[in-house]
Amino acid sequence: MFKAAILVRNLESSAESLDFGEFTINLVGLRSKELREVFSSVDVNNDDWILEKSYTQLPLGPPGSPVGGIPNDTEDILLLLRLYKPGDIAFIRQAIIQPSGNSLVQFPYRAMNDLNSYAPLRFEVDSEDCQSWKAFADGIRESPSWRSDWFAAARRFFLCGGAKQFNPKWDDVDRIVDYATALESTLVPEKDYNTRRIRRRAAALIAPDNAAEAEVIVRFIKGLYEIRSRIVHGSGLGDENGSGCLRIAVRSSVECDRYL
Repeated sequence: MFKAAILVRNLESSAESLDFGEFTINLVGLRSKELREVFSSVDVNNDDWILEKSYTQLPLGPPGSPVGGIPNDTEDILLLLRLYKPGDIAFIRQAIIQPSGNSLVQFPYRAMNDLNSYAPLRFEVDSEDCQSWKAFADGIRESPSWRSDWFAAARRFFLCGGAKQFNPKWDDVDRIVDYATALESTLVPEKDYNTRRIRRRAAALIAPDNAAEAEVIVRFIKGLYEIRSRIVHGSGLGDENGSGCLRIAVRSSVECDRYL
């Protein structure tokens, strides 16, 4: 049997153990010494969390991979947790324990790293959320779009953005560019996209029967794209519109988690 072990941060819960059915998330607590050996790292703290999932059969993965598709599967779990509710839950590092007991530690990459280890926006989850998450995740996985090309692109940039630090005071706002790209992949398959089309389609999907809420979403997307433009074209966020841009930037980080 193979087992994936993932170090998790930015999670907050009144419970010390969360059982999602297909995997568990537990407070590291007294297991810190054991898990430092598993991850070959001293950067494992008592107040961190550990996600563990066992595999009686390897998921399909790249040809020749000694761990099959386990990394893709755990990345899917990260995505589904991030889509379930707002919060900067972060998968810091992953180890895959083989049936022999050997631990293979995955190198950090754009979706799983320690850049966003201690974010102010926590992912709050309790025991009663476990069953509702499972129903949510099953519904998403059963969608015809789950393995589509457009969703693969949106998935990639959404996970990449969420793994980055977000600190407008120090111009750490690159995740907004990734979130905007994820929105484009989701809402505009045409090559001749424009921001007006993105705004209107987002509003139609999120608030089809509420004109007031739809207008709020339109304004939000407009503000998000104004900030994106400033970032990619080299305009600082601290100039004549600095304070307003920073407020929108902070809200963008939160709302993109919600709306995507």
